[in-house]
Amino acid sequence: MGVFSRVKLNRGLNYAVSFNPRRVFLMIVNDSEVTIYVSEDPSDITSRGIPVYPFEILVFDRGDGDRTESAFYIYAENDTYVRIYEGVV
Repeated sequence: MGVFSRVKLNRGLNYAVSFNPRRVFLMIVNDSEVTIYVSEDPSDITSRGIPVYPFEILVFDRGDGDRTESAFYIYAENDTYVRIYEGVV
């Protein structure tokens, strides 16, 4: 089963998804015109986080060894929206 949502991000740090041990897949679609940064650790996210540039997609897949169950934070350079898909079992 999956959950697909459109998430509003405010400029700055945003709590994107909570910890979920049943999550096996997470996809973040940056269909905005601003760069976002994704990380499990909210500290220094623009330096340590994964940059997701405008119109790019970031995928975490437990089958590839990713820690999909973690809580994730997103830093946005401006107010924007992203799409998040969570696959859970």
